[in-house]
Amino acid sequence: MRGAFLVALALIFAIGSLDAVRGLLAPHIQGSLNFNLSQMGLLLAGAPLGFLLSGLVAGKLLERLGLKKVVFLSGLFVTVAIVGLVILRQIGFLTLAFVFIGFSKGLMEIGLNTYTAGAYPQARARYLGILHGFYGGGSIVFPVVAGWMLMTGVDWRGIYVLLAAVFLLAIPAGFVFRIPADQAQGEEKSSPALGSFLIDKRFYWLASLVVFYVASEVGILSWLPYYLETYKQVDPLHTPYFIGAFFLLFTVGSITGGQLAERWGYEWVLGLTAAAGGLCLVAGLWGTGSWKYLFPFVGLFYSIIFPILVALASRDYPGQSGTVIGYLSTAAGGGAMVSAWLIGILGEWIGFQTAFWLPVWFMGIVVGLAYFGKRVYKQSLMGGKTNELPR
Repeated sequence: MRGAFLVALALIFAIGSLDAVRGLLAPHIQGSLNFNLSQMGLLLAGAPLGFLLSGLVAGKLLERLGLKKVVFLSGLFVTVAIVGLVILRQIGFLTLAFVFIGFSKGLMEIGLNTYTAGAYPQARARYLGILHGFYGGGSIVFPVVAGWMLMTGVDWRGIYVLLAAVFLLAIPAGFVFRIPADQAQGEEKSSPALGSFLIDKRFYWLASLVVFYVASEVGILSWLPYYLETYKQVDPLHTPYFIGAFFLLFTVGSITGGQLAERWGYEWVLGLTAAAGGLCLVAGLWGTGSWKYLFPFVGLFYSIIFPILVALASRDYPGQSGTVIGYLSTAAGGGAMVSAWLIGILGEWIGFQTAFWLPVWFMGIVVGLAYFGKRVYKQSLMGGKTNELPR
């Protein structure tokens, strides 16, 4: 089990690297191909759309193929899709390449989350926090590497070629390492209530939290480099350091936040970190001068939210965790896709500075759901039972 978890950490590190540079390289893609904001919004929505689609099929694929084959296939597909991204030029084909990238890495990410939650049932939030900490680690290291490559004259295509090489490591990982399927997947086959979560209010509470949290996070990461360079007068060569700092604090929060959630209670920590992250974002947007340095601190608090949501899903749907996490990932993809696209569209219509406040409103909804949605969460429609919440 320990070896499998180490493999999971290495793979999530690669996924973090890929996600971190999408927004970072967006201005360079825009300048290279002369796309406008609406076209860039469409392009940036491609990966979240693929992630959304992966959530619809991930549970069934994990059940039928097992995590080992899913890791192999997703590593192969994401590598091919990145190569297509480097070769293609037209907006439609580039968007399709991003869709395949999002779909492939989504399958891998869902599998790794499902495995970790099932392998460590007594400390889900802690180990999921460690897993997402390594996601943050990739998101710290690779923006710095990408920034150095840009400074030496390498264009955005060369950086994506390096990422394709990194993901090639996932292919032998699927063969060499014996990664057992999530314990919950085995339970799904014999669960008499398979799919019953779809009539449970708790599931829709969780799904709503996921939609608006991911919409806020992806909206920030997709457009923050453009915002900093255009409205905060940050040198384009310094932007990677803002992204790196964001994910450095993201890693710290992921590793420590799970322990706080296990000790203080999932729901309470969820609301607290959502509010703190939203306040840092407001300060960065509203303030001038040095206030822009608060943007990375958003990552410190945002990092704690998603592992808690996955831990809640695994805890409360132990016989259907893979499928539930897959559906929640679909919700995440929907939030990410709409956010990335909508900010670009609104940027054309009402001005980008105004449109970039949209992630603040999304996080405000998360805070409201976290604090005022507990009553819905407690009352289960599955037999009229009430869940005992962690203290």
